[in-house]
Amino acid sequence: MSTNLSLRGGVSYIDSKFTSYDDSQCFFPNPPALGGGDAITSCDATGNRLPKTPKLTFTLAPTLTLPTAVGEFSVTANYFHSSLYYADTQNFRAQKAYDIVNGRIGWTNQDGNFGVGLFAKNLLNKKYVSFVSLQGPGSVFSSSPPRTYGAELTFNF
Repeated sequence: MSTNLSLRGGVSYIDSKFTSYDDSQCFFPNPPALGGGDAITSCDATGNRLPKTPKLTFTLAPTLTLPTAVGEFSVTANYFHSSLYYADTQNFRAQKAYDIVNGRIGWTNQDGNFGVGLFAKNLLNKKYVSFVSLQGPGSVFSSSPPRTYGAELTFNF
């Protein structure tokens, strides 16, 4: 890489399974005729993957900087990938694999104590579940934030 181009990244691989869990609390959907919601029962989750634990996640974030007489300009992209993961011990409800792309363009003065930037998050407007809570009356899901963008001011003192 050059002095003006940096690359950051990270990888996580987790192969997590219950080795023995024969009395797990499990939630199964009730048909509407029975009032809907979830039936709570016990089940054997031995061999199932741990909830909210994707096997693979990784991120890649290149940054290009351009020093000038008026300060430093920078452009950063951030790519994040998460493989499929389950929300529950019985591996019934799953979040499919998804990818997120974020970006930022910024300027910092020569002293490094003031900066401005423009950012965009979830540029591809990818929809995914960011939170799940399993309950008897039904499951509660929180959707991912949509594409967002904005400006920022930075003061370092």
